[in-house]
Amino acid sequence: MNCVEIKVYGKVQGVGFRYRVKQKADEYGLTGYVMNSNDGGVNAFVCGDFEHIEQFIHFCELSPGESQVKEVSVHWVDPPQKPFQNFEIRLDV
Repeated sequence: MNCVEIKVYGKVQGVGFRYRVKQKADEYGLTGYVMNSNDGGVNAFVCGDFEHIEQFIHFCELSPGESQVKEVSVHWVDPPQKPFQNFEIRLDV
């Protein structure tokens, strides 16, 4: 299993970005979470097969819906010791 931390910057809060990201993660069978960050961006932790994660990252870069993505930062990480069971939207920090 592959996992990645993604940070997305731009106009991504208050525009349905997290909901569209969750729909895409569910479509690809990915697990993890997405949440707003204090700096105005959105953070995601995503696990699944490499190809679907790559497609997910590309989807985020395309500014889905009303969002206006300016930058996407990607950091590949080790899977968590306790795997996620699904993909969820976490409450704002």
